Amino acid sequence: MAEESDKYEAENSEVAENNAEGAESQNLNEESEMSSKDEEIERLNQQIEDLNQKYRRLAAEYDNFRKRASREKEELRKYGIENVVIDLLEVLDNFERALESARNTNDTNSIIEGIEMVYNQFYSTLNKYGLEKLICEGEEFDPYKHEALSHVEKSENPEDTVVDVCKPGYALNSKVIRPAMVTVSKKSESETEDENEDNNKDQE
Repeated sequence: MAEESDKYEAENSEVAENNAEGAESQNLNEESEMSSKDEEIERLNQQIEDLNQKYRRLAAEYDNFRKRASREKEELRKYGIENVVIDLLEVLDNFERALESARNTNDTNSIIEGIEMVYNQFYSTLNKYGLEKLICEGEEFDPYKHEALSHVEKSENPEDTVVDVCKPGYALNSKVIRPAMVTVSKKSESETEDENEDNNKDQE
């Protein structure tokens, strides 16, 4: 009986040791899992912080870019034509000299020459920046370049031909910025009647 009791106690002791080892192993596994989760959480938090810093940096850069672009746009609006104005100051100087000369002379030809000189210099300066005067007379009417103020019968010109320019038009770098005010030819009543008669004969 004593032997059986000792054997039973030994078995119980072994089971207890195994249970203790299993519990310890389970605790270690749980601690390892908790440690891994803590590390993952810390890593994700660091990523979030990095992204937040990147976002704040990009937001600050965009805000600086927006302010700089707005400032440059305002400066362009104020000073974009600075070079044009500087060149036109030379024309203004010559215009003032021409006026002063006109006040001190009765020579009409001299006055006209002075005005022509200033006009040519003025147009040359604007032409330097892409301004061109539209050549219209004798051309076929083009609604993109011309604005018809009136129509006249001109038998020597084809219909819809510009026969007179009342106000010149201009283009800036090939873009029409002001159409020319023009007079356009039309068929005479007799030509229209003859044409109608010819059409009627053709239909018969």
